[in-house]
Amino acid sequence: MKVEILSRKFIKPSTLTHHSLRDHKISFIDELAPSMNVPIILYYPAQCNNDTAKNASLFNQLEKSLAETLTQLYPLAGRYIKDDHVIYCNDQGVDYVEARVDVQLLEFLDHGDKPQFFNQFIPRETGAVDETTDPLLSIQLSMFECGGLAVGVSMAHRIADASTLSTFLIAWAIASRVGIDNVTVHPSFNSVFVPGRNLPVLNLGIPRSGDNGAKTRMFFFNKKAISTLRAKASTDNDNKGTHEGAAGVSSYMEGTGCCGSGKTWAPMGLWCAPDNKLEEKNSPSS
Repeated sequence: MKVEILSRKFIKPSTLTHHSLRDHKISFIDELAPSMNVPIILYYPAQCNNDTAKNASLFNQLEKSLAETLTQLYPLAGRYIKDDHVIYCNDQGVDYVEARVDVQLLEFLDHGDKPQFFNQFIPRETGAVDETTDPLLSIQLSMFECGGLAVGVSMAHRIADASTLSTFLIAWAIASRVGIDNVTVHPSFNSVFVPGRNLPVLNLGIPRSGDNGAKTRMFFFNKKAISTLRAKASTDNDNKGTHEGAAGVSSYMEGTGCCGSGKTWAPMGLWCAPDNKLEEKNSPSS
């Protein structure tokens, strides 16, 4: 399998960030976060036969909606100044890559147990973070021969957790499908926790680039398994069930020994069967 990079550029917010919002002081909790990027890859099957014009239109729509989404999540387009523990919201933009894959999506998914393939869909190394030139958010759109799409997203853990990543993806998806005016996600960047206090950095020994010899453990969840987890999670009530469902997955992982001794880091993957589709707003008829 070969992933060919077609283009690489920075996408900036469609509207400049006001100067009064330029400095975003991180909290002491963010200051304690490990220096690493958190990646996720989302796979979407083709909506129709591979169509070059339609694919180009989809890419343009995703790029446009990304720029619009960044106006609401403007810190993601900034840069982290580690000496000051500040995100400088200077609209330098997010790393944006478009790529082409020389195999069919289903062909790749049939061999999804080979984690060495995954890095080709992630636009940034796990340890390439915390320098003033490092983007806080990187995105790679990889189009398969069949028209299927892999959306690889890498976000700096210093400023984001899983909830933040989810918020961004939801906002971007809504902006792409029905327009930025319909995005109901309006995050607040006001301080909730006390600001950073020059605490020591949590060093996991992750190199900026290259293979560090760490092993990868994969967990596969097919559609049936996901449905079972959802049913179990909603047994009592939504709030309680959600936590129980998450705890169940966590307990299973701990039981398999994936957490290790805590002395070294190791990548871990969750493989879930996709049941959502990425749709283009106002798609032309084929």
